[in-house]
Amino acid sequence: MTIGSESHTIYKDEMPGGAGNPGFSFRHRDVNKGYLCHFRDDSLLGKFSKNALLNDFEFLQPWNAPRITLDRETSQHVEHLFKRLLSEYSKNGLDHIDVIQSNFIAVCCVK
Repeated sequence: MTIGSESHTIYKDEMPGGAGNPGFSFRHRDVNKGYLCHFRDDSLLGKFSKNALLNDFEFLQPWNAPRITLDRETSQHVEHLFKRLLSEYSKNGLDHIDVIQSNFIAVCCVK
């Protein structure tokens, strides 16, 4: 995947991170499996969070590495959370934003 102007290969049990809106793309021959979640800062800041929450997540900072590696157990937990996010969004759109925000915050809290 290309993030901004740099190419990166994201492997199993890894999560890309990043801040701002550098843009991302894939080549047409890329084989992609997994989840990609793009969000605006204000979409993460709901009733479950504080204004400084985004600063608490190191992998979202622009100076940090473009990806983090998860151990197998954590990776399975994150995959479960993304499945819940996708299911909730597919069924209800943004009607239950609290469910989406709380699950996404849980994804961001993994290390």
